[in-house]
Amino acid sequence: MPLRRGSDRATISSNIREMSDAGYPQKQAVAAAMRTADADDNSMPRPAVNRKKMLRDMRRRMLDRVG
Repeated sequence: MPLRRGSDRATISSNIREMSDAGYPQKQAVAAAMRTADADDNSMPRPAVNRKKMLRDMRRRMLDRVG
């Protein structure tokens, strides 16, 4: 079930509907459809991810749950 490429609203909606009909959770369907739309639209670069900060924040959240 390949998703259609394109960043217009109709294409994104169609991709979400197709994945939902295939049994995927709605959040996963939306994420995949938006990612496909982003891949088609190369005019906007994705923001850089600060991996060290992300991992530090994840560790803090996990420790907050435990302690």
